Amino acid sequence: MMQFTLGLAIIAFTLIVGSYQYFENDDLIKSRKYALEEAINRRTEMQRLKLKVAGIKNISMETGNDQKFSIEKMLNIGAPNLEFNFIGQGKSSNNSGVIYRHSFRIKGPASFSETMDILRKLSKQKGFVVSRVCYSCQKSRKELPNGKVIVQIEGFLYVYNPAKVI
Repeated sequence: MMQFTLGLAIIAFTLIVGSYQYFENDDLIKSRKYALEEAINRRTEMQRLKLKVAGIKNISMETGNDQKFSIEKMLNIGAPNLEFNFIGQGKSSNNSGVIYRHSFRIKGPASFSETMDILRKLSKQKGFVVSRVCYSCQKSRKELPNGKVIVQIEGFLYVYNPAKVI
């Protein structure tokens, strides 16, 4: 009779410890499953962010190249003809300071073909978005060379800070 009782006690003990181990392992499996899902979601989010950063770099100019002199040299303009100017301060599109938007104006005497050349150059450069073009929009106080009129081109220049981009 003693062996039967001892056998039942061992079986009961085995069931208690086994069920405890089962639920503990089940919780461990569930927590690892949620951790894996979270890691996969973070990886997907980082890949999406990497694509956004690549997109930012493809469509905007790097900080440091957004100086008046370097832009005039890049566009091959300057006084006494067309002159490049920033209008106001650059505005950050978000609080992180990664992307800035400058307003610009190109103004001065130019012929139609020169104006089209400047617009073509602006469309090929990263970051420039032309919002307004005014050809022969105002009279000049001084006499202009033949075929030249006052031209005004306005728009935005988008610039990113590579130090703050991942």
